[in-house]
Amino acid sequence: MSRIVARVAAELVFIIHTLLMMVILLGWLLPEPYYYVYLAVTGVTFITQIIFRYCLLTPLEFYFRRKAGQKVEGNPYYLTYYSYKMFPGWVTDAFVDRISLVFMALSILVAALRLSGNL
Repeated sequence: MSRIVARVAAELVFIIHTLLMMVILLGWLLPEPYYYVYLAVTGVTFITQIIFRYCLLTPLEFYFRRKAGQKVEGNPYYLTYYSYKMFPGWVTDAFVDRISLVFMALSILVAALRLSGNL
């Protein structure tokens, strides 16, 4: 695989990953037909976060970045990796792990209440 193809693949995975993050963060604002997409994305992300402790897109993106010759050090988390790049030392893996699980659990609860008509 050439470095250019790997770089394009890494950027594509990054864009998809970022769009999914936007759905998770702002999906509760979507109208009802699209609300099920939000609930599905949040549910799948919540389950993978519990099982693997990170999103499955992160190692894929980092794999392509390494193939493209970019230096990707240690951190397996999308959020902390990019937070470290912007704000070195402010965000820890444990913080991201806990806050993301709490946020997604509350999001799923609110979504379930909204869909049941109780909210």
